[in-house]
Amino acid sequence: MAVAALVCAGFAVAWYYLALSSLLVCGGDGGVPYVADDSTLGGLCDAREDGPVLALYFLGVLLAPAVMFTGAIIGAVRGAWRTLGLSAVVGLAILGLTTVPFLALPSRCSPEQEAAGADCEHY
Repeated sequence: MAVAALVCAGFAVAWYYLALSSLLVCGGDGGVPYVADDSTLGGLCDAREDGPVLALYFLGVLLAPAVMFTGAIIGAVRGAWRTLGLSAVVGLAILGLTTVPFLALPSRCSPEQEAAGADCEHY
């Protein structure tokens, strides 16, 4: 039971950091964007503003803890530690696939884009 609680606590910390960071990366401060509009991340942020990409983002962010905590409960009650481990791996994979692109893609334009006159203003 203690192992399940520790795994859940670690997952909760990772979920909070990744979900919050990936959600806020596309914002701006005082009208100046954190992300250049024509950068790779800018395109992903534009796609996430509405429609199916936004729905998929929130589905992934909400599905990851549901998978993790369901597996943790089943693993703790039945003593099936494989279920706990598998749910942790699957939950982290879903969370990573949903949030890491927002944290890993470049937020600035490439030198080629800047030379071509792309909208590269960022904070």
